[in-house]
Amino acid sequence: MPERILFVDDDGRYLESLGRTLTGREGGPEILHARSGPEALDILARESVYLLVTDLDMPRLNSLEFLHRVRSGDPG
Repeated sequence: MPERILFVDDDGRYLESLGRTLTGREGGPEILHARSGPEALDILARESVYLLVTDLDMPRLNSLEFLHRVRSGDPG
């Protein structure tokens, strides 16, 4: 199974750009993306990820609180 990277950013254009840049490479990671902290938490409840990259300034759930919730749910 390929490694998964989850990108979290409220800017959809940025997420699409990252996806185009990083996908399609042989042996490359699987790219997941979320437009908000709550959406990312839903993904993390279903999927394991190797790397999590998040925007620091997001609406609805700021990144520090989001990362605290991620850490609380899965310290690994």
